[in-house]
Amino acid sequence: MADSLFKECTLGDIAEFRNGKALSNESYSPFGKHPVFGSNGQIACTNEVLTKEPLVVVGRVGAYCGSVYHVNEPAWVTDNAIIATGKDQTDVRFLFYLLSSLELRRTAIGSAQPLMTQSGLKVVPAVAPPLAEQKAIAHILGTLDDKIELNRRMNETLETMARALFQSWFVEFDPVRAKKEGRRPGLPKPLAELFPDSFQDSVLGKIPKGWGIFTIGEKLSTILGGTPSREKAEYWTGGTVPWINSGKTNEFRIIEPSEWITNEALENSATKLLPRRTTVLAITGATLGQVSITEIECCANQSVVAVLASEQFSTEFIYPWIEENIEKLIASQTGGAQQHINKGNVEELCLLCPDRRVVTAYQTKAKLLFDKIAANCFQSRTLATLRDTLLPKLLSGELNVTEKQTVNS
Repeated sequence: MADSLFKECTLGDIAEFRNGKALSNESYSPFGKHPVFGSNGQIACTNEVLTKEPLVVVGRVGAYCGSVYHVNEPAWVTDNAIIATGKDQTDVRFLFYLLSSLELRRTAIGSAQPLMTQSGLKVVPAVAPPLAEQKAIAHILGTLDDKIELNRRMNETLETMARALFQSWFVEFDPVRAKKEGRRPGLPKPLAELFPDSFQDSVLGKIPKGWGIFTIGEKLSTILGGTPSREKAEYWTGGTVPWINSGKTNEFRIIEPSEWITNEALENSATKLLPRRTTVLAITGATLGQVSITEIECCANQSVVAVLASEQFSTEFIYPWIEENIEKLIASQTGGAQQHINKGNVEELCLLCPDRRVVTAYQTKAKLLFDKIAANCFQSRTLATLRDTLLPKLLSGELNVTEKQTVNS
C-alpha cells in the first residue's frame, strides 16, 4: 500500500517540459567538451551548451520515443528530445527515476512514427512524496547507478589497457622494432629475449622474423549458429539452455541470453552450445561486423559465427585480432539489400602466429584484465537487478526509505 506521504499528481504539477533545439552540423565535434543528447541518449559531443542545469532527457520521436536519460552536466539536447526539469519541490534525479517507471512510450501519439509531446507528458498521472523523501529515494537508487557507471568506466580502462598491449606486441611490433634499432624494449629481460630483432616479408607485410601466418580455419575451430524451429513449442517452452540472437553482439560482453531453448532443441537443431568466453561476430544485417565475447555458456542463431579458443590461442588473443581485422573481413561481404559474410570468410581470415612463448606471456597478462572486466559486468547486472526491484517499491511508497540503510558504494 502506498505511503500516505505520496500525493497523487500529474507530471505537469511537478516538472517543467520544453523541447530541445537543433544543433548545426558544424557545431558537432569529436573533441567537444559537452555531450549532445537525442532520443537515443548521447549521440555526439560539442563545445556548445544549451543547458547547464541538471535535467532529464525524454526521447521525443521515433524508435526511442519515451526513453529517459539523466544528465548532470552542461549539455546540448537536440529537437528529437524533450527536456524535463523539476519544479521547486521536485528533485531532478528523483524525477528521472519516476519518469523511468512510467512507461512513457504508451502516451505517444502515432504508430509508424511515434511522437511524444509536452502536453501529453504533462497530464500523465503520477505520485510524489515530499522533497526530503524524494532525495532519499534518489540517493538509494542513484548509489546503485553510480556504481554501475563506475564499473563501466573501469571496464573501458581495462579494455584499453589490454588493447594497447595487444597492439604494441602484435600490430606495431614495438619490442621487435626497439631491438632492431638497438633500443631497449622496456620489458623484463627474460620477456624481451623472446622477441626477435628483425622482420620478414609476409602476406600481411613485414612481421617479426620466425613468426608465421596461417588462417583462422587452419588454427582454430569455428561454429555457425542456428535457430531451433519456432513452430515447435517444445523447443522453446520451459527452456533452460541460454540462446542469443545476433543483436547481442552489440553488447560489450554477453552476460545473459536473448531467450532460452530446451535441451530437446539443442539436440535436434543446428544450434550448438558455445563455451564461456568465446569470440562471436555477427555476419549479416544491421549488426554485420559486430564482435563480442560470451561470458556465459550459450547457443547462438545462424547470423552469428563463433571462433573457439584453443590451447595455443585464447579468447584474449582471438577477440582483439578479429576486431583489429574486422574491416578486411567485411570487405569480403556479399549480398544486395542484406549484406553478409559467411563462416568460410571468417575461416579464411589471416591469423598471425607469434612465438608460442610470446603469446602465452601476453595471454597471461591479458587474462587478468579480461577476468576483472567480466567480474565488473556481472556485478553491474546484480546491481541493476536490485535497482529494478527497488524502483517500483520505493516510488510507490511500499518501502519506507527511512527504514532502509544506505546502499554502500
